[in-house]
Amino acid sequence: MPPRIFDANSYEFLQLKVEIYDKIGFKINNTSDCIKLHELILAADVGYISVTTLYRIFLNSSKTKPYQNTINILYKYLGFQNQEEFIKHIDTQNNPSKTQVKEKEYNKNELLYHCIDLHAFKPLDNLFDSLKKSRVSERKKIAFELFDCLQKINNPIPFFKWFSKNEFVRKEFYEEGFDPTFRIKGYDIGFDYYLSGINPYSNLNNLQDYIFAKTVLFRHYFLQKDYIKSLKLGEELYCRLFISKNDLEEVHMFPRVRFQVYKLWFLLLKQSPSSIVHDYIEELLLYCKKKYSSIDSNKNKILYYNLVEVLLFVPESDIYHDQLKEIFINDFNGFPKSLIHKHIKHSLPYFEPNGLLILRPFTVT
Repeated sequence: MPPRIFDANSYEFLQLKVEIYDKIGFKINNTSDCIKLHELILAADVGYISVTTLYRIFLNSSKTKPYQNTINILYKYLGFQNQEEFIKHIDTQNNPSKTQVKEKEYNKNELLYHCIDLHAFKPLDNLFDSLKKSRVSERKKIAFELFDCLQKINNPIPFFKWFSKNEFVRKEFYEEGFDPTFRIKGYDIGFDYYLSGINPYSNLNNLQDYIFAKTVLFRHYFLQKDYIKSLKLGEELYCRLFISKNDLEEVHMFPRVRFQVYKLWFLLLKQSPSSIVHDYIEELLLYCKKKYSSIDSNKNKILYYNLVEVLLFVPESDIYHDQLKEIFINDFNGFPKSLIHKHIKHSLPYFEPNGLLILRPFTVT
C-alpha cells in the first residue's frame, strides 16, 4: 500500500507550520533556514527529512503533496507521537501566539463587512461585548477577521470613532493586532481616536496606552518621511512627557522598548551632535546587555528587532553591529550559521516579534 498523501492546504498543515516556527524561533524564508531545520530534526533523532523536502513543504507548499510519513516526523519533532495527538492539541490549545486564522475573502454578503460599511455599529457592540469571556483563540479569530475586513472598507473612520474606547477593539485590534505597515486606510486617524482623552499621568494603563500609540505613530510618520508630524510627536514623547525610569520599567516591553529606541530617530530629527547620538547608542547597548539574561526569548526579540530597525537609519552606526550581535549571540546560534556574518538588516526576519506580520505578511504589489 503506497504512503498516504498529506493535504498541504489544510488548516492542520497551516497550524503545523506555525508550531514549527514557534519551536525553532524563526520563520522559514530561504534554503539556509531549511538547512538549519534539517540539522535540528537530525539532532532531535526523530527521523530524516531532506533539505529539498523541507524546502518544498515550507516554501512551495501550494505545489507539493508531502507524504504523511514525512509529516509524522515533524509531529515527533514537536513532541507529539502521531497526528491524532497533534490535532487534539490544536483543537484545545489556547495560546494567542499560535492562533492561525485563514484570511477571509470578504464581500458584501459578509455580516461584519456589511455592518461596518453601513455604519450599523450597535450589533457589533453586542458582538464585541460578548467576547469578553470568550477563549483567547476566539477573540483572536474575530480580531483577524476585523483586520481583513477593514482593509476593504473605503472609509473606516466612523468605525474608529465609534469604537475608540471599546475594550475589545482597543486590546485585540489596536494593541495585540497592531499592523506596523499601516495597511488600513486612515489607520493613523484611528490611533488619534484611540488616544482621545488619555491622561498619561492618571495611571499606569493610560501611560502605557499613551506611549504605545504615540510611538507607533512616530515610527509611521518617520518612515513615511513626514518629518513635521514625526518631530511633533517626538517633542510630545521626549520633551513634554515627564516619566521616571522606574515608571518606564513598569510599562509593557513592546511600548517601553519603542519609546527608548525611537529617541535615536528624534535626536536625528533634532540634528543633535554626533557625540550625543553615539552616547545614546552605547547607553542602549548597555541596557540590552543588562536585560538580556533576565528576560525571556520573546522579549529579547522585541529588544533586538526594534533597536536594529532604528540603527539602520543612523549614520555611522555600523561600528556597533558586532557588539550587538555578541550580546544576542545565543539567539544567533539558533539561526542559520551564515546569518552571524551578514549585515544586521538580514537578521530582522528572524527576530520579527509582531504576530500580525507572521499571519498576515506584508507584500509589496
